[in-house]
Amino acid sequence: MLKMPQQQYIKFLREAEGCSIREISQQMGIHWRTAKRYADQDNWNQPLKKKAARHPVMGPYIDIVNTWLEEDQLLPRKQRHTGVRIFHRLREEHQFPGGQRTVLAYVRKRKQEMQLERAKTYERLEHPPGEAQVDKYPTVTINGSNVYLNYDNSFDHSVTLVEGENKIVIIATNSLGKSTTIDRVIELNLLFLHLRL
Repeated sequence: MLKMPQQQYIKFLREAEGCSIREISQQMGIHWRTAKRYADQDNWNQPLKKKAARHPVMGPYIDIVNTWLEEDQLLPRKQRHTGVRIFHRLREEHQFPGGQRTVLAYVRKRKQEMQLERAKTYERLEHPPGEAQVDKYPTVTINGSNVYLNYDNSFDHSVTLVEGENKIVIIATNSLGKSTTIDRVIELNLLFLHLRL
């Protein structure tokens, strides 16, 4: 394998100077096949091939375990299946031939994947500082929770969004009791984020 400067020089000779493969191989003192490979190569990064996960023992039982884990999401935390409980159920109900360690490894991996899938999404709300703000004690609430204001009466606050339509109500009240309300609807689709303001 040639060093990177040599590879780049071969590419330069081919593209900028218009040299043939034969001329490049003679000038560089390399075999013509090596010159051709580096002269005509566009993508220098080798593609990484992800190895498909194989589950020879768990394979027929994966759908059953996934169903149990998805049903567990609707139950309170203390009533959910543990890896050991899933192993015992597989043994009793489905005559699972594998070992406990195999089931525990798969359950741990699947729970981590499920946690990433339902990760919370936040929408950052920012309010730039205004000009000539004279009110010293305004209050701002977002969906009923108080927001702390910065020294210049600006604020930033994170709001947890759920999939589907989310209504955000911002209420600013001055020290005299006059308030301004801003309503926003944010629709969250995990495949496509669509904002409707």
